[in-house]
Amino acid sequence: WQAGQVLGLKKSEIIVYIILPQMFRNTLLPLINEAITLVKDTSLLAAIAIGEMLRNAKEIVGRDLRVDALVIAGLFYLFFSFIVVKVGKRLELTFLKQM
Repeated sequence: WQAGQVLGLKKSEIIVYIILPQMFRNTLLPLINEAITLVKDTSLLAAIAIGEMLRNAKEIVGRDLRVDALVIAGLFYLFFSFIVVKVGKRLELTFLKQM
């Protein structure tokens, strides 16, 4: 804060150019971890009209004793987690290049 004041920056410029970049650098990885946890712990697939995959897979396993439904559901969750990780890494690299 004081460095920005010494450079003659306005309060808003100090926040935008000094405080926010430091905040994003320190909070980006925990936010990515939370996004991955959100994908794994909740059924975001219902929001995109695929339905509750894990519940349906459990019903299939209980009814037909076929474990492949759970494997496929797990692969979908793994795929979505992978996408979140890749997007997060790209954001991190983009942000670090700007620093």
